[in-house]
Amino acid sequence: SNFFQYYNLIKYGFIINLSTIALSLLLFNYRNLILENFTTDLAGFSLAFNVALFVFLGINTYGYILTVRIGEEIDSIFKSTLKKYLKNGFLVFILLFFAGFFIIYIYDNFIVTFDNIILYYLVITSFVGLYYVFSIISPVLLYRNTINQSTTFFVFVLIIDYLSNIYLLKFDMSSFQILLKSGSLLLISAFYNLYLIFNKSEIYN
Repeated sequence: SNFFQYYNLIKYGFIINLSTIALSLLLFNYRNLILENFTTDLAGFSLAFNVALFVFLGINTYGYILTVRIGEEIDSIFKSTLKKYLKNGFLVFILLFFAGFFIIYIYDNFIVTFDNIILYYLVITSFVGLYYVFSIISPVLLYRNTINQSTTFFVFVLIIDYLSNIYLLKFDMSSFQILLKSGSLLLISAFYNLYLIFNKSEIYN
């Protein structure tokens, strides 16, 4: 029995890490895209991304707290409870979003000006931040054994994102158009996760 317990821990840990690696590759691809094709925007993009990381960190901190809570409640949790968690996560996101925007605005107007830094902050934080908000209830996927479908779909999204970048660059699309496309794909994967959580994970109404 101990062997199978360890086996399950390794199996689920691998799946979780695979999802994390896929997301990290997607975010790395953002920076690599700017580095190789829009060099003049690299400084502004990097600063905007670093400020956005504080927003993501705040959302993930709330998400880590929910990981334990959802695990404890998984056999009796209701969809209305999950929706409440999402609402609270969204409120946290809004507060952190405007705090980060204030920092970017002050820096851009009173310290050092970078091209398109505000636009990069808005695009990165909006799409990736909302993805993290929708993901705060993703532990349900693990506890209800629907994480395999989620991970497979996300890896598929990662591949589509990478290949579409190559295609769009040939048509001289701007960095913002490409990032908007990538962000939209990211949100599609988040909506798919919500579909799995609320419709395929045997959660009470």
